[in-house]
Amino acid sequence: GGGGTDLLIREEGSDCVTQIDPMGGGEVVCDDGMFRFPHGSASSEETTGTLPSSAPKLPPESAAITSLPLPKPQSKHCTVTLSVQCQTSFGEELLVVGSCKELGMWHQDKGVRMTTSEQTYPKWVGEFGVDTSEGQIKYKYVIRGTDGNHRWEEAIPDREITPQAPHLTVTDSSFNHHRRHVTFVKLPPNQNAKQAPKQAPAILPPRPATWTPPPPPPTVTPQQKEELKKLTAERDGLEREVDDLRKRKEEDERALVMIKEEGVSGALDAQQLQKEVNELQEAMAEAGAKREEAVKLASRASQLLMDTDAELRLEEARRDKVEAEMAELEKGNARNRQGLEEQYERAKDARELAVEVEGLVSICQDQRNLYESTKHQISILVVENTQAESALARRNQTRLRGPPPPEVDWAAAAELDATDREIQQEKEAMRLLLEAMGKVQEELDKEKKISDAAAANRAKEGGSDELKHGLENILKKGEELEGGANAAVEAAKSVHVRLDELGSRGEDAYLKGRKYAALSKAEERELATLREMMKLDEEEREKERAEKGPRERADEVEREVKRLKGEFCWLMGRDAQLRSARDGMTERLKGLEKEANSCGQVKECADWIHLLEEENGQLYEAIESCASRTRRLKATMDSLDGAQKKLLKETEDNKKNLQEQSVRLNRVSKTAREETVQMKRDLDTVQKRFRSAEGELQLSEMERGQITGEHKKAMEDAHRHTSATEQQQGVLDGVRKTLESKQSELVRVRNKIQASREEHSKRNERWKEKKIQIGILEAKAYEIEAVTETMRRRLGGKSLGLKDEVLELRKSLASTEERTRRMSEEARKLTQQAEELEKEKVQSVLELEDSKWRNERIKNTTVPLRARMNATLVTGEGLIADIKMLEGRVDGGEMAFSTQKTKLRDAEVRSTYLSREKQQLERDIQRHRSTTKRILQASTNIMASLEQQGATLPQGVSETLSQVKERAEWVDEDYDGGSPEGKPDWFKALHGLKREVPEYCV
Repeated sequence: GGGGTDLLIREEGSDCVTQIDPMGGGEVVCDDGMFRFPHGSASSEETTGTLPSSAPKLPPESAAITSLPLPKPQSKHCTVTLSVQCQTSFGEELLVVGSCKELGMWHQDKGVRMTTSEQTYPKWVGEFGVDTSEGQIKYKYVIRGTDGNHRWEEAIPDREITPQAPHLTVTDSSFNHHRRHVTFVKLPPNQNAKQAPKQAPAILPPRPATWTPPPPPPTVTPQQKEELKKLTAERDGLEREVDDLRKRKEEDERALVMIKEEGVSGALDAQQLQKEVNELQEAMAEAGAKREEAVKLASRASQLLMDTDAELRLEEARRDKVEAEMAELEKGNARNRQGLEEQYERAKDARELAVEVEGLVSICQDQRNLYESTKHQISILVVENTQAESALARRNQTRLRGPPPPEVDWAAAAELDATDREIQQEKEAMRLLLEAMGKVQEELDKEKKISDAAAANRAKEGGSDELKHGLENILKKGEELEGGANAAVEAAKSVHVRLDELGSRGEDAYLKGRKYAALSKAEERELATLREMMKLDEEEREKERAEKGPRERADEVEREVKRLKGEFCWLMGRDAQLRSARDGMTERLKGLEKEANSCGQVKECADWIHLLEEENGQLYEAIESCASRTRRLKATMDSLDGAQKKLLKETEDNKKNLQEQSVRLNRVSKTAREETVQMKRDLDTVQKRFRSAEGELQLSEMERGQITGEHKKAMEDAHRHTSATEQQQGVLDGVRKTLESKQSELVRVRNKIQASREEHSKRNERWKEKKIQIGILEAKAYEIEAVTETMRRRLGGKSLGLKDEVLELRKSLASTEERTRRMSEEARKLTQQAEELEKEKVQSVLELEDSKWRNERIKNTTVPLRARMNATLVTGEGLIADIKMLEGRVDGGEMAFSTQKTKLRDAEVRSTYLSREKQQLERDIQRHRSTTKRILQASTNIMASLEQQGATLPQGVSETLSQVKERAEWVDEDYDGGSPEGKPDWFKALHGLKREVPEYCV
C-alpha cells in the first residue's frame, strides 16, 4: 500500500500469497486446504496445525519499530490480483466472471480479461478494483474461443474471496481445478482491536457446511500409485531430516551448557564489579558538575537522530511518490487495455458490416441471375419469331409463284393460330417477369437505404476511414449492378414493344418479319457486345479486388505493428525511469545505513548478530537441503511408480489372457464331451451291429460277408472318431501348457504383490515410530529455542552493558590508583590530575550514552531477525501439514491394497470353480474308462464265441478286433498306473493330459 503497511508472506511449496498486518501480534496458523469447514476458531484449530504450547511467543510490541511508526491503511477500496495456470489455443482468451458488478454479474462478455506473455505462459494474470463492502465475492474462469463459444469451469464449485485490505493477491492452481493452500494469521482472543483486525486478511477458499469423506476407490488408480511412491520417498526424506534434527539438538544442548557456564561466570564478575562500583561512587560524585555537559551532548545526539528520522520520512514520501507513479502507470495500462477493447469493438462492427455487404452482394448476384434468365427467354422468343417469319415468308413465296390454291390449307392456318397464341403467352410471361423484376428493384432500394443508414451511423460513432472507403466501393459496385439490371429491364421492355408490334400486324408478316429479322440480328449483336463488356468489367473488378484486399490488410497490419511498437517503447522508458528511481532510493538507504553504522557499534553485539545470522543461514540451508531431498525422492518414486504400473499392466494382460484361455478350454472341453457322447453312441451302435452279426452268422454263411462289410464300415467310423479325438487331445495339450505358463506367471505376480504389501506394512510401522520421534524432537527443539531466546534476552542487554561499564570503571580505577600513588610524591600536580580525572569521567559518561544508543540500535536490528524466525516457524507448521497430508495418502494406499486383496479373493473363487471343472472332467474320464472296459469285454466275448463255433474271421476283421482289444487294454493299464512306453502318440497325449490336468486345477 501507499503507507508501507502491507506484509506479504508466501509459504514454501504453496501457491498462495497472504497479506498480514505487521503491527499486530498473535499466533501463526497454517491451513493446508484439504478440508473445507465453516469459518471460525473451532474449525480452524481442528483443520490446521498450530505451534505447541512450549514454542516461544513474541509479544505484540516486539514486532513494532518505535522509532519509525507506520500508519495503518484506511481506504475501503481493494485492488484484487488473480493468477491461474491455463492452457489455451491460438486466438483464445481467458476471462474472470463473478457475482459483483466489476466481474460482469456472471455475464460472460463483461468479465475482466486476463493477460499473459511469452515468458509467463501458461500463467494468466488479471486485476480489478472492488469495494470491501461487497463482502464475499464468487467467481469463475471462462475461456472464450475464436468462434465466440465459451468454456466454463464445470468440474468445480464457484471460487470465493473476501476482500478486506487495500491489496489482495490470489494464486489459484489451474483452470477447472479447485486446489488452494492458504496461510493466515489467527489473533489471540484478548488483543486490542486497534492493533489488528478481528479477522486476518487472508485468502481463504470456500468451505461447505458439512464434509463427507469420499468412498474408497474400487481399484488402484495411477494417481494413488504415484502418491504412494511420493509418500515412501517423503518418508525416507523425513527420516534423514530426523537424523539432522537429532544432531542439531545435541549441538544446541552443548551450546546451552556453555551459555549456562558463561552465565555463572558472568554472575561472579557482576559481584566483583558491584564492589568496584561502590568504591568508585565517591569519585563519580565529583564528576556530577560536568555531567550536564554530557547531557547536552546527548540531546544533540537525539536531535541528530530526529534529523535522521526526518530524512527517513522524506525517503518514505519519495517511495509514496514512486508508488503513485506506478499507480499512474497501471492506469495508463488500463487505458491501453480500454483502447484495445474499443479497437476490438470496431473490428467487430467491421465484421458485421462485412456480413451486410455479403448480403448485398448475394442480392446483386440474384439480380444478375434474373437478368441472365430474362436474356435467355428473350433469345428463345427471338428464335421462335424468326422461325414463324421464315414460315410466313415461304408460304408467301409459294403463293406468289404458283397458282392460287384450290382449297384452304387449314393445317397451316391452325399452325399460325397456335404460333399467335404462343406469342400472346410469352407476352404475358414477360409482363409477369417485368413485375417481378420491379419488386426485386424495390427490395434492392430498401436494402441500399438500410446499408446507407448503417454506414452513416457507424461514421458518426467514429468508424475508421478504411471501413468508409470499403462501404463506398461496395455501394459503387451495387450502383453498377443496378445500372446493368436497369439496362436489362429496358432491353426486355423494348423486346416486349417489338413483340406487340409483331402481333398487331398479321397481313404484312413477310415485310415486317424481314425487318424484325434484321432488328433481331442487331439486337443479338448488341447483346453480344453487352455480354463482352460485362465480362471485361467483371474481370477488372476481380483484379481490383485481388489487388486491393491484400494491400489493405498489409497496411492495417503495418499500422497496428507501429502502434504496438510505440506503446512498448513508452512502457520500456517508463520502466527504466522507475528502475532508476528505485536504484536511487536504494543507494540513499545504503548511504543512511553507512552513516548510522559509522558511529560505531559494540564488537560483542556485532558478533552476536553475526552468530544469529549464521544460525538462520544454517536453518535456511537445512530447509533447502530438505526440499532438494524431497525432489530427489519424488523422482525416485516416479521411477518406481512407472515400474509398478508396468507390472500391474502385465498382471492385467496375464489375467485377460488367462480368462481367454479359460474360455477356450471350456469350449474345447465342451466339444470333447460332445464328441465323447457321440463316440459312446457310435460304440453302442457297433455293439448292436456285433450282436446282429453274431446272430446272422449262426443263421447263414451267405450273410457273413454282408456282416463283415458292415463291421468294416463301423470300425472305420470308430477309427475316424478316434483320430478326431486325438486331434482334440492335441489341442487340449497346447491349451494346458499355455494355462500352466499363465498360472505360473500369476503365482509369481501374486508373490510380488504379497511381498510389496508386507514391505509397505513394515514401512508404515517404521514411519509411525519416526513420526513419534519427530514430535519429541520438535518439542525439545522448541524448548531449546525458548531457553536460548530467554538467555539471549537476559544476557543481550545486561552483559554488554556490564562489560562496557566494567571496562570504563577499570580505566577509572587504574587512573585513580595512579593518582593516589602519585599524590604523596607529586603534590604539586594534584590539580592537574583532578582535571584529567574529570575529563575521563566525562568521556565515560559519553561512552555510556553511546552504548545505550547502540543497544537501541541493536534492538531495532533484531526485530527483522525475529520476523525471519517467525517465518521459519511458519515453514515448520507447513511441514507438519504436509506430514498430515502424507498420512492421508498412506491411508488411501491401504484402501487400494484392500481392493487388490478383494481381487485376489475373486481369483481364489475362480480357482475353486476350476477345481470343480476338474472333478467333472475326472468323472467323464471314469465314464470313458467304463465304456472302454465294456468294449474290451464285448470284443473278448465275440472272439470266444467264434472260437467255440470254430469259425474263422477275415484278416481285416480280426486285425480290427485285436486293435480295439489292445487299445482298451492300454487305457485300462494307464488307469491302473501303467507306463506309456512303446505306445502310439495319441495314447501318450492322453496319458499326459490325465497326469497334468489335476495339477493345473489345484
